[in-house]
Amino acid sequence: MKYDGLLFDVDGVLLDTSQSFNQAVLLAVKTTTGSNRFKKHYIFKLKGIPGFNNDWNVAIAGAAWIELYDSVPFSEFVNELNHYGGGLTALKKIFPSLSVSFQQSITKLVMEAYGGTSACKQLYGFEPETIFVKGMWQNEKVSVPPEKFQSYLSISGIVSGRTKNEMDLAFTRLGWEIPSQRIAVSDDAQLDKPNPTKLISIINNMGSEQPVFFGDSRDDMELVKNFKSETGKQMDFYCVGYQNGINDFDYQVDTVLEFFKKMEAANG
Repeated sequence: MKYDGLLFDVDGVLLDTSQSFNQAVLLAVKTTTGSNRFKKHYIFKLKGIPGFNNDWNVAIAGAAWIELYDSVPFSEFVNELNHYGGGLTALKKIFPSLSVSFQQSITKLVMEAYGGTSACKQLYGFEPETIFVKGMWQNEKVSVPPEKFQSYLSISGIVSGRTKNEMDLAFTRLGWEIPSQRIAVSDDAQLDKPNPTKLISIINNMGSEQPVFFGDSRDDMELVKNFKSETGKQMDFYCVGYQNGINDFDYQVDTVLEFFKKMEAANG
């Protein structure tokens, strides 16, 4: 199909963040709990249910499981979260005593681990106080060479759970420059994925009639579904890499680069 709008999630799609955000989450949980029980594959389990596209929420859930629910196997914990609809709302139903200070503390540690001594101040406005590493953002790898994107940037947009500062940092790694009207970041929790409001705005701004979205989480899948439901328009969904519990997609590719290679082959 000929697409006139390419919309991308960032983490796990345009950037390999397996050694950045994932490791920051694991270190934050370990620092808080003193335990290694929360494993990397548990992150993928959480991203397979709604409400955990945001890595801060993943870290909060991991730490809460160890601190407040250690007698329950993680698989049962995930099932309960899914039963209650996922995300922090479900977490608070399981743990009514979950405090705001606990959530803020875990979030701050993820920021410290991700930004590190090199970029925490730039990204989040404060210097690390507990975790002192150079910054796991430096471990991120670009999934698609910048030159592959140059001819597509005019029809490309971003819908990410990153903050604006995190997204600006990502753009320096990607070598991207696109108008702000085609960039959606996390600045209002009510408008985060899977809420399609920002995606609809980007599509309208682009004037796209045949858009496609590339994502790797359950919230990405639900975002596309909600877009189609609210607008009555079509949008294909490419699941990139590990499926993270995604069971409804149009196509699957290991990397976005694989998509571009297929497009080039189809165009001869």
